[in-house]
Amino acid sequence: MSQTPGVMDALVHQLRDLATSLRAAEEALPDEIRGTDGTGAVAASLGRAGDVTGIDVDSDWSAHLDPTALGAAQTAQIIAMKGAASAADAFPNGAWPVGTV
Repeated sequence: MSQTPGVMDALVHQLRDLATSLRAAEEALPDEIRGTDGTGAVAASLGRAGDVTGIDVDSDWSAHLDPTALGAAQTAQIIAMKGAASAADAFPNGAWPVGTV
């Protein structure tokens, strides 16, 4: 007599457990990640899909950046956050990079 039905039942059970674990992991992800540039003047937020959900400029940004550098700092921070979000798969336990990027 073949062991196939028992092996298939065990495999189906393992797949269901895996699906449950994946759903739980997805639900544990934050809806948004946020990072601040090195000067603290510009912060960017990204949603789960990598879409820009916010750009915040500190009220005293001009103390940290030359006025001609503000646009470049915003763009650089968005690029850094998108790169960090893309690299999130490399982090153990799905830990998204949060903080200064």
